[in-house]
Amino acid sequence: MRTIFKISAKAEIINPPEGIRQEVRQAMTLPNPDFVQAEKYGRYTGNLDPELRFYEDYGGDAITFLRGYARQVAGMLKQAGADFTIEDYRRTLDPLPFEFKGTLRPYQQQAIDAALERDHGTLEMPTGAGKTVAAIATIQARQQPTLILCHTRELAEQWQARLEQFLNVKAGMIGGGKYEPEPVAVGLFQTVRNHLEGLPRHYGHVIVDECHRCPAESFRRCVTAFDARYLLGLSATSYRRDGLTRLIYLLMGNRVFKIDRATLEADGAILRPEVVTRATGFTYQYEDDYPAMIEALIQDQARNRQIVEDVRQNMNGGAALIVSDRISHLEILTDMLNADRQAILTGQTAKAERQRIVKDLNQGEIRFLFATLSLIGEGFDCEGLTTLFIASPIRFKGRLIQTVGRILRPAPAKRAVIYDYQDPRQPVLAAQAKARARALAEVAGEDMGGK
Repeated sequence: MRTIFKISAKAEIINPPEGIRQEVRQAMTLPNPDFVQAEKYGRYTGNLDPELRFYEDYGGDAITFLRGYARQVAGMLKQAGADFTIEDYRRTLDPLPFEFKGTLRPYQQQAIDAALERDHGTLEMPTGAGKTVAAIATIQARQQPTLILCHTRELAEQWQARLEQFLNVKAGMIGGGKYEPEPVAVGLFQTVRNHLEGLPRHYGHVIVDECHRCPAESFRRCVTAFDARYLLGLSATSYRRDGLTRLIYLLMGNRVFKIDRATLEADGAILRPEVVTRATGFTYQYEDDYPAMIEALIQDQARNRQIVEDVRQNMNGGAALIVSDRISHLEILTDMLNADRQAILTGQTAKAERQRIVKDLNQGEIRFLFATLSLIGEGFDCEGLTTLFIASPIRFKGRLIQTVGRILRPAPAKRAVIYDYQDPRQPVLAAQAKARARALAEVAGEDMGGK
């Protein structure tokens, strides 16, 4: 019986060989992070499925699955000598005459060439590598109406500015009270998911920024609603601590290009930082109460004084970035520093105030920027930031790397320095500090400071 392989927003095999059906089922089955965590900490698991399944099996007739895996399945069918036909229903629209107005670095051109070899794929390029510009060059090459999916208004507005700069296109906005499905548009996930009935027909190319967020159900729903022929994922680090890293590639397509930090440093795209470790005297009797421990940590006056004194004495000729995952911690530190030209940036900061702070920072009017990790981790760019103070523990390597990237943009005579505050007298935090030190060693090329 002839096998039919259909590709659209999802992939489907009709009359699949049984061995390939089982391969697809296995590839589309991942451990359920909620179950794993509940079992790890001895919580009730009775209402949780141990596995997540991203396929629908209709018995002998057909099986559907995420199209990021379509290339691998086509290869299996060929290798098995199956008699099959591919029916491609992905959306291709009339070409648009885009013109790219920019100069690419050699590694950016390599990334673009790799992306263009595949209809679906993921680019992994660290902060400062210029992945936005590379992605814009793929829009020019593919000549298709394009939607860029983002998760924050700030990222979306940055995309609009870059699209106008490098493609001479005024991109529409889908989000923030606007619905502008222009031939090139930037959409916020939370708005796009309310327009999935009509929006996909406008686009033959979808780019997903910070695509490591795609496994989240609300983001996944958006991505799988589009039947665009071309799908490109972008991320500084395609890794998830919940164990769903592979789901990124099942949704977006395999990673087609990754640039290493050494190449970026040699090319002058980013700086190599110096890492300075600071041991604190913080202690806490931990009883499976991590939030309570962090609350005690941010209230520890001796630890906070140590951080503030370091900030005062180590300005390194530019602006300091002090990060924490608690707004209350930032408020404590700003009150203790009590310096001229300081500002605090959080998710609660009004848009107009954020824009003013970023403008002042870029013009050298701010010397001390206090920011939450969630806000500063993605889509923030300022070459004047020279020194990073990690005031609260960062547990997730991906977030750490993104945060460090905020100070690595080159500038004349600039040195990048990271101060990491470690808490060796508390075992849980000491273990985190060791993991963080390994990640920072990678960033610094094993050139760790011991101060």
